[in-house]
Amino acid sequence: MLEVAHALLRSPLPYPLVLAALGLLAGAVDLLRRHRTAHQVACTLLRWQLLVGLAPSLAADALLLTVQPSALAWPGGALAAAACIGLALLALLAAFGGPLLRLGALLAPAPMLYAAGRGLPARIQLGMLLFGALLLAVETSTRPRHSVFARTRL
Repeated sequence: MLEVAHALLRSPLPYPLVLAALGLLAGAVDLLRRHRTAHQVACTLLRWQLLVGLAPSLAADALLLTVQPSALAWPGGALAAAACIGLALLALLAAFGGPLLRLGALLAPAPMLYAAGRGLPARIQLGMLLFGALLLAVETSTRPRHSVFARTRL
């Protein structure tokens, strides 16, 4: 575990940036296989961004906070690490949940990341949250609406 944390700290690219790019790449590959509407594009990109981008990034934050608390310059090392694990699990659940769970997964880490915004990883993760909020807004605004009366016989 210590070797992984040191590898994350020594990497030339910030790990949230790499994970965000992997999330977008996985979403793009998934979109190549199916018919695309604006709702499907936003839903697929948000799902992969939560699954591959945000959840592992928060788990890596928890790992770094337990191994080397001064690496991220966040206050409350062990407590912040536990919060990161919980938020990573919320992001994993939200990848397969509804729009309200996705909204919760995007809003919950924002205050902690804003408070820790001195470092580049926290700023990149805030950018991921803003991009996810944009995708969620597109997803909910382009959702097909079905009339209640269309399913009933009058």
